Amino acid sequence: MDERIRLIKELEEKRRVDLGAMDETLEKLGKNLLSVYTKPEKPKKTRKTKEASAGEKEPAPVKQDEPDSIAGEYRRICEEMAETKKQIEAAREEASGYDELIEDIEKKESEQAGHNKEITPLYAQIGKLALADPVFESFSAPYKNEMEEILDAIDAREAKLEELDQKTGNIFSVIGKNAQSLVVKTMLMKNQADLHKIYRSAGEKFIAVEEDFSEGEEELTEAAEEAGKHKAALDELGSRLASLKEERKKTADFFRREGSPDRRIKAFEKSLNVAGAETVKLCRRFGGLAIEKKNDSYFKSLLNEENKKIIAKAAALKKSADESEIKIGKLKAAVAIDGEKAGIEKLRKSIGSEERKIKSAQDAIGELEKEIQAAENRISELEKKL
Repeated sequence: MDERIRLIKELEEKRRVDLGAMDETLEKLGKNLLSVYTKPEKPKKTRKTKEASAGEKEPAPVKQDEPDSIAGEYRRICEEMAETKKQIEAAREEASGYDELIEDIEKKESEQAGHNKEITPLYAQIGKLALADPVFESFSAPYKNEMEEILDAIDAREAKLEELDQKTGNIFSVIGKNAQSLVVKTMLMKNQADLHKIYRSAGEKFIAVEEDFSEGEEELTEAAEEAGKHKAALDELGSRLASLKEERKKTADFFRREGSPDRRIKAFEKSLNVAGAETVKLCRRFGGLAIEKKNDSYFKSLLNEENKKIIAKAAALKKSADESEIKIGKLKAAVAIDGEKAGIEKLRKSIGSEERKIKSAQDAIGELEKEIQAAENRISELEKKL
């Protein structure tokens, strides 16, 4: 490989690194300056400036509206970014609040299920005791007829099962007895379930109408007090759950209209990334203005020791990158010139080769022309003999 090609690659890599470091340095400088930038007064004309206006050309300083425009745009984007961050935080709080709401609902539903599990057998126990207690005869009256019918049916089924158990006989009798027992047991289970429903319904109503259960048996009183505690807890849980579920519905409706928090957060973060990239560009542009010598007087009031060091570093990096670019240009030109020279040499060789071919062809033509002349001379001699 041509040594110059290797040098070009090394210089291009060095220039790339220098430019990257310069961009970072300009970004830092621009950010520092923009944080303290206020529109400065228009610089007064110096003697040199007056002389320049009379004839001597002087580099034009940065236009007033350019840094003002960059600063205004930078601040506008920063304000938008701050607002976007607030929106992201708000969306995260919404998501967290909704998760807590769901967790609270699940927790209270679990508590509700626990109380229901405890109170259901208590209702059945209370109903059975209250319907059997003569103190609550007026309360029991609506249930008496149906309960007695079911109790009679249960007694009849149990008696039938006892009768079938005592029956003996051959194998066919046993099979028939077992089938009949199965039917009776099924009906008995249904009657017992119906009786349990009546007890449970009566017990639930007994607690709901707030009967004075203290007049009843001790077992009934204790069961009623325990059921009352569970019912009070269930009433409070029911009210709270209704409120929480209504809040969940409103929140879910809001999410359907506006988008879920996760979706909005992703959109906000994407917008934030785009805005952040824009602020980087603006900082670099502002820093780029500050390192130009012609703008020294304009930015002088904004420069502290740290910023002066940053400017010196950026200037050194820019100089290094520019020098690399010049060297690269020279090396590429030299390589291109050698390439052109090699091409010219190749073309010259091709011309020489073609010229040799032409000379050879010309020599061959000369020989042919001599043969033609000899033939024509022989013809003339022969014609004399005619």
